[in-house]
Amino acid sequence: MITRLITSEESADLRRRVLRPNLPAGTPSRSYPDRARHVGVLDNAGTVLGTCVVFPARCPWQPAAAAWQLRAMAVEPAWQGQGIGGRVLAAATVEVKIGGGDLIWCHARQTAVAFYARHGFIAHGEPFVQAETGLPHLDMWRSLVREPVPAPTSST
Repeated sequence: MITRLITSEESADLRRRVLRPNLPAGTPSRSYPDRARHVGVLDNAGTVLGTCVVFPARCPWQPAAAAWQLRAMAVEPAWQGQGIGGRVLAAATVEVKIGGGDLIWCHARQTAVAFYARHGFIAHGEPFVQAETGLPHLDMWRSLVREPVPAPTSST
């Protein structure tokens, strides 16, 4: 398996199928800020098995932090529970640190809260229903201040 930066287009189909299955194939991808970094874990044939995007964005409850938001975390259903999400999250965290971030935050789907908690994220506030998806979410965050910046790797 290979962990590397990918393009939004490389992960669009996986994100649509996992996160927005009600949208038809070919639906245009969401656009992200210029500084967005798309992370992917790919199999040896180049198929994206897991992905997310991170970009600088003010954290509403910690506005002074050099924060980056995590969005569009998706893992191929057949590969869920096999460590792919953890690899994606670890690579995204490296990208945030390299970009000067000291905090990573997200609107976690309720079904993913335990995953993020296992990876050091802390819940903030009360659960809410996200208007875009109609699904319950919980704000979560993780401080990166005391974590060293590891050297980036292109494969694992």
